[in-house]
Amino acid sequence: MENPLGNVSWVVAIVLAVFMWASLSMFPNYYRHKKVYLTIRIVLIIFLLFTQIERTVYLGGVHQKDFIDAATNPNNPNYDVVQSAKNSGLYLNNAYEGQEWYQNPVNYFLLYFCSIAAWATLIVLIFPSKKVMECFFPFMLMGPIVTFIFPTEKPLFWSWSNDHWDFINWFTFFFGHGCTLFGTMYIYLYGHTGYKFNKSAVVKSMVTGAIVVLGVETWNRFFGTKFITDDVIGALGLQNWSRFWVMFFLLTVGILYLSIGLSFAYFFKPIYEKGNEEKLHDTWWERFVEFTKLKYNQRKEKLSKIKQK
Repeated sequence: MENPLGNVSWVVAIVLAVFMWASLSMFPNYYRHKKVYLTIRIVLIIFLLFTQIERTVYLGGVHQKDFIDAATNPNNPNYDVVQSAKNSGLYLNNAYEGQEWYQNPVNYFLLYFCSIAAWATLIVLIFPSKKVMECFFPFMLMGPIVTFIFPTEKPLFWSWSNDHWDFINWFTFFFGHGCTLFGTMYIYLYGHTGYKFNKSAVVKSMVTGAIVVLGVETWNRFFGTKFITDDVIGALGLQNWSRFWVMFFLLTVGILYLSIGLSFAYFFKPIYEKGNEEKLHDTWWERFVEFTKLKYNQRKEKLSKIKQK
């Protein structure tokens, strides 16, 4: 049964993450400095690497239990997949029982879309690359956004239960996703790769999405894992659908998913040109503040005229 206090923890994470993302438009003069750029990159690289390691360790045990159940429980939906792999002589599927999570090499590969997006963000933070942005930009945004809207976990940041995993997982789960989006938008908005919305970016991201989905599903069929496709099945209640139609649905709906992600690049243009030498336009926050000041001054002037009468 879900802890109702998890919603409080979830809302706190959303508020902090939204402020972190919004700060990119609120403090453009701060974020444009080279020392700040270097500091943010170092901090994000360290934190995202820690997050990837922590999630691998934590989920390794969870996945190992799933693997054992899939190998021994005929009622498990992946039982036939594992048996087929065993009959094919695949070692990894012949040695689930009796293993610790770290003894199973499959557990070192977290192929959730968000994990893949986080690795893409890490690459961009280490080596700012326009090509990587063109391939993964919409996924580096949509993965975190969808996760914040429909979280698969709601750990409590004030709890030290479950061997302290709750406290740690609150940071790594929510802010691992939050920093993936923040790092991507920071690199994009401040022109560190020169990435822009165009036809080439659309095509590359579509091809990348298809390759990732099909590649991960192939991995699932070989090793009995549940990445991406099974997440969709569980979230939307598609257990009665055949695998083929789930994949067809995933690739079709993926176009909408991709379009929403790319819309950020269409509606939110880079604030600075590559190199941070020239500011291209005011941010939405600066425009909002300017609009508010204008309305306030107009109202003040109007009240002043009324008093004079």
